[in-house]
Amino acid sequence: MFPLVHIYAATTISKKKTHLLVIGSVLPDLVWVNRDKFPPQNLHDSLDDFYSYIEKNHKDMLDLALGMKLHSNEVGADKYSHFYKGGYSYVKGKELAPDLSKLVDSNSDKKMFDLSHNFMEAALDLNLLNDHPEIIDLYKDSLHGVDLRMISKVLSEYSNIDYELFFKTIQTLFDVVNPENLASEESISNFVLPKMIKLGFNQDVDDQKVLRILQKAVRISSKDYKELFSEMLAIMKKDFSEYN
Repeated sequence: MFPLVHIYAATTISKKKTHLLVIGSVLPDLVWVNRDKFPPQNLHDSLDDFYSYIEKNHKDMLDLALGMKLHSNEVGADKYSHFYKGGYSYVKGKELAPDLSKLVDSNSDKKMFDLSHNFMEAALDLNLLNDHPEIIDLYKDSLHGVDLRMISKVLSEYSNIDYELFFKTIQTLFDVVNPENLASEESISNFVLPKMIKLGFNQDVDDQKVLRILQKAVRISSKDYKELFSEMLAIMKKDFSEYN
């Protein structure tokens, strides 16, 4: 999922809107900013060990760990984008394949598969934002309200990865997916998705072509995103019942 859906899921399930929870729900995607240095298995896919570490050593930051766990592939919102019933964003993203093959020159089916799911996740954010415009302000307030250096320090201690590398990577993540960049189809297609394409394919693309594909993804997901969210939240409420 993209940040806004993660924030929506995390705050709905936890019934909290703390700054640490909100930022934690976005934070695991730092692993995709620097894939060579950050292992996704302990910082994105499963957050059980990290949650236990925070519970034992930094209880004042437990909402951060809960937000990250609510993001995860294992039991968090990403499970429904990536795996559940084939993964919503991967299944629906197949409809974008012909358009994306014209946009990006690549022989990698895996990269194209991932790119199509990025477009669908962005579309889900936009459909959610149409229903819940207040989520942008919550994200903005939370980003201003946390100490990213302290978060980097805790993550560095846990993972034994250099603190400065963590801080720079987290800064890069929030420079790309900051609230302003997620506020409209235009901002996502002008900045966020081209950045992802540059990172994955080392290619520059036409913003207007990106916009047209994103708008198609919005139309596709508009038909059933509410059903997706309803099913996702119902299962997550059971999975996270012990955390309430």
